[in-house]
Amino acid sequence: MSGRGWWKRLRRGAVILVVVAAVGAYVGWYAFFREEPQPPFTSADARFKYGSIGAEGSSGIPYWIFVVLPRMFPEHLPGPGGYRAFGVLWEEGEELPIGFTKKVVGFPRVANNCAVCHTASYRTREEETPTYVPAGPNHASNVQALLRFFATCAADPRFNADDILAEIALVERLSWFDKLAYRYLI
Repeated sequence: MSGRGWWKRLRRGAVILVVVAAVGAYVGWYAFFREEPQPPFTSADARFKYGSIGAEGSSGIPYWIFVVLPRMFPEHLPGPGGYRAFGVLWEEGEELPIGFTKKVVGFPRVANNCAVCHTASYRTREEETPTYVPAGPNHASNVQALLRFFATCAADPRFNADDILAEIALVERLSWFDKLAYRYLI
């Protein structure tokens, strides 16, 4: 084997290795760290109630896990009604309770914002739809109980990839890549 052929193969191997590493780094960044802006809000009130304050990347909960936790662990809730059992407010037709944001940081994540504690509600008659007042005090929310719920769920033996993915499959069909990510990385 000539010296030139050996160097040629070494260079070719190094180039292939660099290309594979670059593609792997890009896929990893795209799947787990890419930040997409939230869609524009229709009003300042909507922005206050559902807008991100940047917490999703460091402390956000994967969206689909957030969705299925109350169904998987109803015995850990303080009462019926899913997340409403914690006194959080939920407008009709909204995807998340007031004070919770959904933002893509690699994958959809949920975090809370100021409105979880600072949005009031009232009704003038019992049968009316509540009126929500951004920046008012939510005297009914129990954020500490919500955090304890998350911790209790995470400590439960059913909080595992098989059970979580089975529950997610009841509400959403994940792509093969998302299934792998939820099973092994998220």
